[in-house]
Amino acid sequence: MTDREKEIVRKLNHSLYTVEFLEEWIARNDNVFVNAPAALQAMGAKGFYEAVKAMAESEQQHQSMTGREAVRKIICFLWELKIRIKIMPQTEFVKMLNELTAEQKIYAIYFRLF
Repeated sequence: MTDREKEIVRKLNHSLYTVEFLEEWIARNDNVFVNAPAALQAMGAKGFYEAVKAMAESEQQHQSMTGREAVRKIICFLWELKIRIKIMPQTEFVKMLNELTAEQKIYAIYFRLF
């Protein structure tokens, strides 16, 4: 496990899947027909570890994002949001408005009208 992965595991603070537990169990290769409980335990640990690896990789991709890329993604998100609000049926739009804060309602109405 990398230092970053260990840090993520510690932050998640899971009662079973600790750094020590994962380091022990992800290296195991138990056979379900020979030792089913150990094989299932190892499978759970490996699944948790795969999620941790994906989180670490995702963080690294976001950290390497340039300012221009971040702005472009925000603009694309807002454009898509605006389009989805415009094409939303009126009944769904009214229902959504009832669940929004005052500030969110202002943006939703603006996106709907302009």
